[in-house]
Amino acid sequence: MAFTLPIRYTDTPDTRVLDLEKNGAPGVPVLGLTRISRLTNPVLEHVHPGVLEFGLCLRGALILNSGGQTHTVMPGNIYVNQPGIPHRLTIQPRGLSIYWMHVKLDKTSGKRGLLKLPPQESKTICERLMTLPPVVSTDTRHVRQAFTRLFQQYESTPGAYRNVCIRQTCITLLIELLECTTPRNMPTGTQRLDSVIARMRRNPERDCRIDDLAREAALSPTHFINQFKQVTGLPPIHFLLECRIEKAKGLLSSTSRTITAIAMSLGFSSSQHFSNQFRRATGMTPRAWRARGAVHD
Repeated sequence: MAFTLPIRYTDTPDTRVLDLEKNGAPGVPVLGLTRISRLTNPVLEHVHPGVLEFGLCLRGALILNSGGQTHTVMPGNIYVNQPGIPHRLTIQPRGLSIYWMHVKLDKTSGKRGLLKLPPQESKTICERLMTLPPVVSTDTRHVRQAFTRLFQQYESTPGAYRNVCIRQTCITLLIELLECTTPRNMPTGTQRLDSVIARMRRNPERDCRIDDLAREAALSPTHFINQFKQVTGLPPIHFLLECRIEKAKGLLSSTSRTITAIAMSLGFSSSQHFSNQFRRATGMTPRAWRARGAVHD
């Protein structure tokens, strides 16, 4: 049975859990940054009553179980856990890095609504947040920029001006989060880049030369790499490696193919190279991953 996870505020290099309600942002009890530098046991399934949780994956793929469904969250993706929905991150590989936030969607402190917005505006924002899907995989670069700005503002000199900046950036962050799921006419270049990224996710075993990918996206190689990093949070070669490791997890868990066969099918130069990269990403060898209770075909 899922339990209510208490908030434990802390500020260390690997885990930052900051209270923004005491710093000008009523209705936002948590701004978080998590970096997994060693193998960590995932938190048990839990709920946040009256609180929406969302996070932006910066590095390392993760597996989210929310409401009985399993979702893969890649770098650049946003995950969303609605209030009261049981959830947990089932896989937290070493190297994982996440920005995250809690937002109260019930009654907030004081007479004003969320982030001191007028009641009708607060109600509108909360209602729209409650329609967000579990995973957002569109262009999330503006969400990332707002998260980064929030941490910078938190570390600035305390005072009324700082509080105003934090509150305003929280509003901007929530709007950018909502805009990620709003249909719009995207520029042709963005559509082409999205198509390249989607194809790399579907077929990570294919060799990808930067010049070919850039040509497909109608960008120069330098511009392509910069745009790619803004969207996914990773350079193309590192993103491709993440996709290959993610597909390898599925093959190890769902088939009885040998580790060498899986390595070769995904474009690794050898089974040893595959094993080294897999352990670096997950903290486990492919053999240990498979022996963890996977069901083979």
